[in-house]
Amino acid sequence: MDSKAVHIETYPNAQWRAYHTRIQLIDQPVEMVERGASCTLSSHPIPGFAELLLKIPGVASVTLRPYTADVQKAVAFEWNEIEPRILEVLTCQLE
Repeated sequence: MDSKAVHIETYPNAQWRAYHTRIQLIDQPVEMVERGASCTLSSHPIPGFAELLLKIPGVASVTLRPYTADVQKAVAFEWNEIEPRILEVLTCQLE
């Protein structure tokens, strides 16, 4: 499997999706970051990763696990509006 491959998992709650990667995203078990919250991820394998996702209009929060980014979208947005940008951030960061 390509190291840049991303497996998308949908949940019963349509506001959330999980993006599973083969590259480690963080060094700790879990970290949640919400829009407007300040966070420092400089010690993580991919510094600033959560901040990049939160810059995407429509992304409300990001929960990072070592190999997964869970993304919550704002209610007024549709996944087809924001998912291409999420995947772009993921694939660029996984290079």
